[in-house]
Amino acid sequence: AEEAAARAIAVLERCPPGHQLAMAYSTEAQLDMLGHDLRRAVERAQQALELARRLDDRETITHALTNIGSALLLDGDGAGRDALEEAFALAVEAGMDDHAARAIGNLATIAAEVRVGDPAGAELDRALAFVRSHELSGWAQHLLGHRARHALDHGDWVGAERDALAGLAEDVAGGSRVVDALVP
Repeated sequence: AEEAAARAIAVLERCPPGHQLAMAYSTEAQLDMLGHDLRRAVERAQQALELARRLDDRETITHALTNIGSALLLDGDGAGRDALEEAFALAVEAGMDDHAARAIGNLATIAAEVRVGDPAGAELDRALAFVRSHELSGWAQHLLGHRARHALDHGDWVGAERDALAGLAEDVAGGSRVVDALVP
């Protein structure tokens, strides 16, 4: 994926700047964030964000802000929360449900992953309410798995089992998100 993203950027940088290049920068930032190269993720996402703002490309703005916020939170920088909240609000306003789910989902799951305590439970509940209200089953399964692990981390064995089973019962065709429900 990293090689494909780099090739796409190399090709697109030879063309007039547009949505595709901005999204390619943001996709590379997402891969860096997922690979925990957090400094590089923020740098590349900032590049995507600058281009997207010049183009008034709301989709890429939302995507890049989600990458920036996620990388910052993973690095222990609370400013990431503001970027994720902004990405979520922009995506909701534009009717981009999957981008909104990714922003609010990352806010919740990163809080649970870095084990920030009780606020993670509230964030998971908030994200889960959003994805359920928009019938995003894959995201619901993902969040239920994280909420199950969060419950387990806090000694709530019954809640962990309930959420893990609910995650496994989500009507999702394939995908890796089932793993989150299997982990607890």
